[in-house]
Amino acid sequence: MHFKKHSLNDFTLGELLRLRREERGASIEQAAAGARIKEVYVQALEDGNSAALPDGLYAKHVLREYCAYLELSYRRMVALYEREFALTADAPDTSRVFGRSRAPRRYFFLLPKLWRGVILGVIILAGLGYIGLRVPAVIAPPGLAVIFPPERYATSSREISVSGTVESHARLFMNGTEIVDTTDGAFSERVYLKEGMNDITVRAQKKYGRDAEVTRHVLVQ
Repeated sequence: MHFKKHSLNDFTLGELLRLRREERGASIEQAAAGARIKEVYVQALEDGNSAALPDGLYAKHVLREYCAYLELSYRRMVALYEREFALTADAPDTSRVFGRSRAPRRYFFLLPKLWRGVILGVIILAGLGYIGLRVPAVIAPPGLAVIFPPERYATSSREISVSGTVESHARLFMNGTEIVDTTDGAFSERVYLKEGMNDITVRAQKKYGRDAEVTRHVLVQ
């Protein structure tokens, strides 16, 4: 046989092994003895019958020993074997023959879908987490603080300036009347008092949240 006239792809693994053995003038029995492997394994390799080969790493040892005896490249023979059986739908499981744990081919087509599912799940969880963090802030009452007057303040004046701070974008009401001027979140509004006890109620309101309310009791003596 003259390999120079042919490409490696022109032969099956079994044909290469058989032609090489015949070129050496060896029978199957002689080749098995020379390679120190069983005759049935030599026959199985040349027939392409992977089912007759041993499992796991020992199958690799068989092929390696036979390639060494025939002076053929073991790496090329393994590649040729895998290529041949990958092209046939009813091919034997090469992962069993060569001791490599391989996922079914369909598994690799599913990987992109699995990754898409994982990424989508992470995005959904992140979104839910963000919403979970934001919802309390959205529905919480706006920040409101009445700085003056303090609670149970007593005065002889019939007029007082009520001042404090309120959260931005919140509407502010004092005794039911809306206060428009809340520049920079600060407010100051004059309130007229009657003699005796006066209730001053300041209420802040957001669009979606609960109202915040502070009441001051001011006594006019």
